[in-house]
Amino acid sequence: SFPPAVLLLLTHKLHTVEDHGVRFSIMAAAPEKIVVKTNDGSEVELAKKLYEQSSYLVEQAGLGSDSSIEMFDMDKDQLAKVADFLAKNAEHPIPVSEIEQQDPFAPQGEEKKIPKPLASPNLVDAGFPKWAVTWADELSQDDLFEYANFSQSLDVHPMGLLLCGKIASIIKGMSLEDYHKTFELEKDFTPEEEEQIRKDNSWAES
Repeated sequence: SFPPAVLLLLTHKLHTVEDHGVRFSIMAAAPEKIVVKTNDGSEVELAKKLYEQSSYLVEQAGLGSDSSIEMFDMDKDQLAKVADFLAKNAEHPIPVSEIEQQDPFAPQGEEKKIPKPLASPNLVDAGFPKWAVTWADELSQDDLFEYANFSQSLDVHPMGLLLCGKIASIIKGMSLEDYHKTFELEKDFTPEEEEQIRKDNSWAES
């Protein structure tokens, strides 16, 4: 039999076994493709180079089931749009480590985030590749928030980073009136309170 260290090197997916009360973790080869079932009953195959960008799908694939992975919060067309992102990102990855920056005022050890405020509403200036900006520009405003939720449920960090940047670029430079109109919000402040909020948050408009 192979030593445990060799088994771990030869394999990829986790399976847990019990032996006399002791737990062992053994890795098995990740599948070359998975099947994702959407809320309209469609089944879509995703190649490894696509699904491995999603921590959630990798985890589900690691369970070793032969059945499809259910994603009931999206339909076939939405999954196709996500798959299009994953395919493009596989070929020309979003340089996450170059885009994200450490907040100098954040507690030590806090994860890096997209710079705030954005230097420009043009996401290319923030370091996103042109294909990614075009992909996000094709989404309606409502879709932006929906796909941001998809990026969270699938745990695809580059996609979430892009969509958060896109939403921030839309908000950047908006007047408070435009903000209320765009997001259909009721005004909760008096004109005097709104003016004070602008003064207190002037850094965000720089």
